Amino acid sequence: SFSLEQIVDSDPDILVCSKFWDTKSSIENTNGYNNLRAVKSGNLFTIDNNMLDRQGPRLAEGLKALAEILHPDAF
Repeated sequence: SFSLEQIVDSDPDILVCSKFWDTKSSIENTNGYNNLRAVKSGNLFTIDNNMLDRQGPRLAEGLKALAEILHPDAF
């Protein structure tokens, strides 16, 4: 895991968060996060964390979903 300070310092181009509850809107409205390049440019994406957190067939689906977010031109 990363602290808010580490994420703000790195100012990522893309940010992926869990679909859990209101994570995306919380990020969009939290001081520090809301000024990130990824948030300002609309590159804040959500993914079902169950696809990546649990072992099994859904892991492959989760990796594909993550790849589609990171490299949309490849799909």
